[in-house]
Amino acid sequence: MSEIQVDTVSEKTSASGVTVDGVVVKDSGLTIPSGGTLTVASGGTINITGATQTGFGVALNTPDFLAATTSSSTWTTSYTIFTFANVISESDAGSYNTSTNRFTVPTGKGGTYMFAINFNVNAGIGWGVKTLKNSTTELWWSMDNYAPYGGTRVITGVCIAELAAADYIEWHKWGSTGFTGGADSVYGVRLHA
Repeated sequence: MSEIQVDTVSEKTSASGVTVDGVVVKDSGLTIPSGGTLTVASGGTINITGATQTGFGVALNTPDFLAATTSSSTWTTSYTIFTFANVISESDAGSYNTSTNRFTVPTGKGGTYMFAINFNVNAGIGWGVKTLKNSTTELWWSMDNYAPYGGTRVITGVCIAELAAADYIEWHKWGSTGFTGGADSVYGVRLHA
């Protein structure tokens, strides 16, 4: 095998760069040909601190949102949608819509999601809560028939679901008699694509 040792390789034609086995090196960067792979050997590091990054992967655990009621929830004897009118945080603006009370998966953001809902119920009253995908598919459902414990209880429900872009999630509540619960909240996050 032959070896060429030089200190500098310069382009012959200005702005054309230097091509080595299909890989083009220019003043502005390094171009790997279509279908090629840039491999970093085991133990190697790509240091991007302070550098501008484009197309270098996706943000972890996004989209995500946290929404809450702005007052105590009213429960009725038929299933009604939770009204989370206060979006506390959200990585993708508009993914949780306070007009429809739904989280909608943004374009290109399908994957595995986790949702958690916290809600308040009064003792001695039967209640039910559903997490629904596209208004019909139950992802999580819980019901308690006349809990004997005194006072108000805080319940948490968690579900994990595979969702595609444009799928939406909503939460519904029911009480055996009408009652006023407490402040409620819901959180959602994409675990991975």
